[in-house]
This record gives sequence, C-alpha cells and structure tokens, in this order.
Amino acid sequence: KNDGTKYEIETYKIVDSSNDIHAWTTNVRLGKGDKGVDIIGSYKEMQFIIQCKDFAKKLSINYVRELNGIMTNNSNLLRIMVSRGGFTKNALDFGKKNKDLILTDLNNILSEIQNHYEKNKIEISNAREHARNLCQ
Repeated sequence: KNDGTKYEIETYKIVDSSNDIHAWTTNVRLGKGDKGVDIIGSYKEMQFIIQCKDFAKKLSINYVRELNGIMTNNSNLLRIMVSRGGFTKNALDFGKKNKDLILTDLNNILSEIQNHYEKNKIEISNAREHARNLCQ
C-alpha cells in the first residue's frame, strides 16, 4: 500500500534543493494529524504550504477545495498541491480562480513558486510592511 510518504519526501527534496527556498517537512506528524499539510516553507518573504498527492488518477475539485480551506485567516499564505496524476478540469478551473493556490507537479513546482512570487511581490511586501506597522 502506498501511503504517499515517499512522494512527500521526493517533493521536499526538490523544493529544498533551491538555494532561495527554505522548506521544512512536517514528517514529525505525517498522516492523519497533519491537516493535509506535508511541507511548509518560504521563498523570500512569501510563505507557503504544500500538500502532496501520489495518486495515479487526476485529483478532483474536492481535494483542491479542502486544501484551499486550510489556514484561510492567513491571506498571504500560498497553498500548493502537487499531484503525480494531475487534476480534473474542474479542479484546474477552481485553482485558476484562487490567486493564492497553485496546482502543479514535481517538474514545475519550483518555477511555479518563483513565478507566483514575481507576480505578487508588491502585494506580499505591502502586507509585510502593514504587519510591521501594526506591531509598532
């Protein structure tokens, strides 16, 4: 039986291989207690969580909705779902409508993280500055 741990480790190694990206695996609590979060990390000032799905079939919108609902109080948190089998059209359409959600595979995950940051860096740095001002 495939419990997905191997795929999570494979994903973690790819993400952590970038000098610019800092990643931590949640393997201290892999499985049912991790709320679906397999990897947490940051790229510059952008924070992200990754959920890994090692399924042969395409993932449905239900999986994507579930990920999108995690930590919704943090508006600057990028949510990433990486899937070996891809995604259904409905799931992809849902992903496109949510700017802080990326649906990808292992081949594209690094470029997707970097591209998301480049597209949204002004908004990300403004949010960070706002948070800094609130703390003063």
